[in-house]
Amino acid sequence: MFKNRTEAGKLLADKLQYALIDALPLKTVIVALPRGGVTVAVEIAKKMSATLTVLVAKKIGAPNQKEFAIGAVSSSGVVVLNDDTGIPHFLLRAYIDSEKNRLANLTKQAESEWLASAGLNNQVDFRGTRAIVIDDGVATGMTTIAAERSLRQLGASEVYLAAPVVAAETARTLRNSYDHVISITEPTNMGAVGFFYEDFHQISDEEVKLALSTYRQPELD
Repeated sequence: MFKNRTEAGKLLADKLQYALIDALPLKTVIVALPRGGVTVAVEIAKKMSATLTVLVAKKIGAPNQKEFAIGAVSSSGVVVLNDDTGIPHFLLRAYIDSEKNRLANLTKQAESEWLASAGLNNQVDFRGTRAIVIDDGVATGMTTIAAERSLRQLGASEVYLAAPVVAAETARTLRNSYDHVISITEPTNMGAVGFFYEDFHQISDEEVKLALSTYRQPELD
């Protein structure tokens, strides 16, 4: 069990650096998935002296059960649908299109506000880079798949996922999309991400801004 997200980020940074020993010498961009992934990502960016940014992705909840993810949408408008819901997508096409537009606008706005408040560049050029997506934990993986597809579209040469805890079955699925998935633990019966933290309080917008503002990053050439 991790004490908090800061401790988890430091431990994950060590494992990530070891995993990159023999990697291609690409410029690295740390991509935090807010809110929980930001604190973890800041520790990794510090350790690696890498560029830090955020990419917001939100799940699309079912019409009458918002916590049940039928898909996810990223700030760049990429939509990923869950094929295992038992609900035919064509029956929800109008609803999904409406939620896609609504959530894409919300994610763009949040992303811009967080980056601007911390004085970070919101126009990172991902072409030819190694983009490493960071979250505080991954259960179903819908938002991480949306992030991976977004970064591919933005031109990243390699896309990694790193999280302190990833559900074992989800990790197997994500390895079909990501170049590498790096974690500290991959439990078979995971339950909620919060079970793996002593302190897993809900992160506020102000905490996101404060965490981002603590890091002064190098500029990409």
